[in-house]
Amino acid sequence: KVDKGESLKHRDQFSALRKFIEAYVKSEDKDKQDGEDFFKELQKEAFQNKSNVEPVALTQRLWTSTIQFPGTDRKLSFVLNEAIRKDKVEEMEFVTVFAREFAALRVARNALTTFFP
Repeated sequence: KVDKGESLKHRDQFSALRKFIEAYVKSEDKDKQDGEDFFKELQKEAFQNKSNVEPVALTQRLWTSTIQFPGTDRKLSFVLNEAIRKDKVEEMEFVTVFAREFAALRVARNALTTFFP
C-alpha cells in the first residue's frame, strides 16, 4: 500500500521524468511519440515490482532500466548523464529530481552499513 505522501512523490517523480524526456526530445530533435512511448515503457517497468514502490526504489529501477529510447541504443541512464554533461538549463531542472533520490538512496545505504574496527 502506498501512503499519500509517497503517492505525491511518485507523481512528482514521474512528472519530472515526463518533462525531462519532453525536453530531451526537443533538444535532440526526436519524435514526440517516441518520447511518450519511452516514458510509458519506463513507467510500466518501474512499477512491475509492486512490493517496493518507494520513490528511491523506483529511481534505482529507472536508472538500471535496459529500455532504450526508440531508434537508439540510449538508455535513461545515458540520457541523464548526457544532460548533466551538456548542462542544459531546460533539462537540469528535472535531472535534480533524480539526483535527490540518488542522494537519498546513498544515505539510506550508508545508514545500514556497519563498520568494524
